[in-house]
Amino acid sequence: MSVTMLRTDHRTRLGAGCPSPEAAGGAAHDEVRNRRLADRIRWQSWLFALACSALLPHVAWAQPAAAPDHRSEANRHFQLALRFSEQGSYAEALVELQRAYQAAPHFAVLYNIGQVHVALGNP
Repeated sequence: MSVTMLRTDHRTRLGAGCPSPEAAGGAAHDEVRNRRLADRIRWQSWLFALACSALLPHVAWAQPAAAPDHRSEANRHFQLALRFSEQGSYAEALVELQRAYQAAPHFAVLYNIGQVHVALGNP
């Protein structure tokens, strides 16, 4: 899946000739962007689940039998984050992604945290 990059030129950076949100399709554009973000997060969750399942036999031998399964807790938080992002509740999705990362740190979760920050308009 490719990442869409926003191109700007000197006029849009300076604010000259920049169309208003209403003229650019405002709400429709936001809906498409939110849908694409939810699709991207869903796709990455499948990749995350695949990576976890590939490592499961190796990790299961390394952990003691009494240790709690942090991956299942992380996966539960990750799935909640996906549901929230599909509903457009990005603040709640961010909280769940941060909990997933605390339970089982993984680079894909950090990437999704970044994507949610973008959806929230945070720099």
